[in-house]
Amino acid sequence: MHQTLEAAHLCGYADGGSSDARNGLPMNAALHRAFDAHLFAINPDTLTAEVRQGGPSLADLGIHHPRLNLTKLPHRDALVWRYDEWLRRTGRAEGA
Repeated sequence: MHQTLEAAHLCGYADGGSSDARNGLPMNAALHRAFDAHLFAINPDTLTAEVRQGGPSLADLGIHHPRLNLTKLPHRDALVWRYDEWLRRTGRAEGA
């Protein structure tokens, strides 16, 4: 099963991110691409997946358990950065 997992960066190298494990989430390839396309994000306060308005639902994306269930959670700052970026890119950020 581990052969099908990829590390999805929360803050990519181009945005100042690092290869630190706390700057990533394990995902299968399809979810990794959906994450990078900003079809969903992880709310840093609730640790649950949220989808963009007008986009595919959690069920459409194959997300059946939307709450992060990891032994070691990503760094909160990385989660916040990615969520804020998702809000900005999907037009949900204040002032967007």
